[in-house]
Amino acid sequence: MSYIRNGYRYIHKDGKDWLEQRIVWTETHGKIPKGAVIHHINGDKLDNRIENLELVGSNGGHIHEKHSELVEYPRMNLSEKNIEFIKSHIAVDRIVVV
Repeated sequence: MSYIRNGYRYIHKDGKDWLEQRIVWTETHGKIPKGAVIHHINGDKLDNRIENLELVGSNGGHIHEKHSELVEYPRMNLSEKNIEFIKSHIAVDRIVVV
């Protein structure tokens, strides 16, 4: 059974309600690190195709405005693809993983 709440699709599985994008991500890539969120690249929260999902830091994953400042991300393994995505969405002097 699935339903939509706040624009996101939820799946009822194992007696709990799960965000569909989290299920898709973990089935493909494994556990989601603490402090990370799944970002919809094209902005469509119902488009949970794996190629539209990206793992980003919870304090910077949903940035849509360009600004110039130091951006800190929680300690996690950011791939080059993740870093390039962040750089393409915000103007920063540097990215520091803390």
